Amino acid sequence: MLISDVISRVRILAGDISALQFTDEHIVNWINDGVRECAVTNNLLQKSGIQSTVVGQSEYTIPPDMLKMHSVKYNGVKLREITQAQFDDTYANSDDTSSGISTPQICYIWAGVLNVHPAPDVIKSLRIDYLYEPEVILNDAPSLATKVPLPVGYHSRIVDYCLAQVFLQDGDGAGYQTKLTEFKTGVSELKDQPESTYDEYPSISTSNRDMGTGILDDYWT
Repeated sequence: MLISDVISRVRILAGDISALQFTDEHIVNWINDGVRECAVTNNLLQKSGIQSTVVGQSEYTIPPDMLKMHSVKYNGVKLREITQAQFDDTYANSDDTSSGISTPQICYIWAGVLNVHPAPDVIKSLRIDYLYEPEVILNDAPSLATKVPLPVGYHSRIVDYCLAQVFLQDGDGAGYQTKLTEFKTGVSELKDQPESTYDEYPSISTSNRDMGTGILDDYWT
């Protein structure tokens, strides 16, 4: 389904063919929100980035297009994910937040930085699997002529999401809750489909780090 098809269907179902209640820009914004909601709920829009660690370095940048982190692996072994607060309570003290260098066991994200602990003692691959932020759909001719950036089974769910927003804008709380429940139920049912149907638009990329640069000079592509 094209973006323009979604707009047309929403207008027909909402009875606003003449665009008196809401604009096309409103619908495009709702489509963007619905795509993100589907992606986060059912782990769609999957991507991986790989770089090399640096001996003694615990901080690494995260992919700039990351929407939600799925896992971090050091040399193919999944690291245990914790929060900054858990790290502070368990591993940090008033004077020193490190305990030498060894094989990383845990990781956490703080202020847009991926932290691994302990800092690695050898150069190995650091892989982050994540859901990527979809490109923002614009209210212009090129964008309207593109497909909804999700597997086809989700296209009707995006229509449901937009209709829920129509009810919300009209102040119809009951209608909003009913349509939003339809959206969530439909998305949940799609979650049981084979993983291959999710990854209709797969993207896996790797990057090699330029050895010897300073901390936080890492990059993902």
